[in-house]
Amino acid sequence: MSASSGLRLYMNGVAMTSTNGGTCAKWKFLYNGGACPEANHDINGLYLQAHTYQHMMPISVSGICRGLGAGNLAITLDCESCANRQIINPVTGWETTLSVTAEEVELA
Repeated sequence: MSASSGLRLYMNGVAMTSTNGGTCAKWKFLYNGGACPEANHDINGLYLQAHTYQHMMPISVSGICRGLGAGNLAITLDCESCANRQIINPVTGWETTLSVTAEEVELA
């Protein structure tokens, strides 16, 4: 990565929550274990709230992360319950495909 470039991410798939009652879950990208230093879109978090036992939702998220340093980069997708909410089981679908594309793009 250079000072004039960013990392474009595109995620496409199915998100799912699995619990009784109202739920709230979030999926977010982590870059070497941390949030994007300068995101121009909300590529750090995706929230799903549902009132059914198993709720599936098609998702498509894209954006550019700036401020990442040069060198190797580990991109992970973290799934968790929302703060101060019931602990649930957020997953990225059941017998479905989740794809993530990452590419360096020049911004200057």
